[in-house]
Amino acid sequence: MLRNALYFMLVGAFIVVVGFGVYIVNDYFNRLVLPEQPVLVYALSREGPGKYEIEFLGETLKVNTEVIQNHANNILTTGENKLLSLKNDPLMNEKVLWLKETVQEQWQVLLATDGVRAVRQWIEERI
Repeated sequence: MLRNALYFMLVGAFIVVVGFGVYIVNDYFNRLVLPEQPVLVYALSREGPGKYEIEFLGETLKVNTEVIQNHANNILTTGENKLLSLKNDPLMNEKVLWLKETVQEQWQVLLATDGVRAVRQWIEERI
């Protein structure tokens, strides 16, 4: 757990340092060369309702959020329909009930072991 957190912190720090370096290089370039329009690493502009244009290092990407939202709604509707069909499936309900009973039986067996009883007694003595 600690190793994963350290990994993500190091990757985050690396991304911040590289991003800061890109910002500094871009700033110095614009100061030294003095182009008619300053060079931008990225630019985000709104083209209309639900339409955006993202420019990153000279490449342009046009995004229509309405299309993305409609696609996401279709995926959500399909998922909900599949979930409802699973909830109403008698075979699935039977399997879930069997699984619940099996887990409850195994839990009772685990609680009856000497190790669990010893731990419970130790905790009750400390409380």
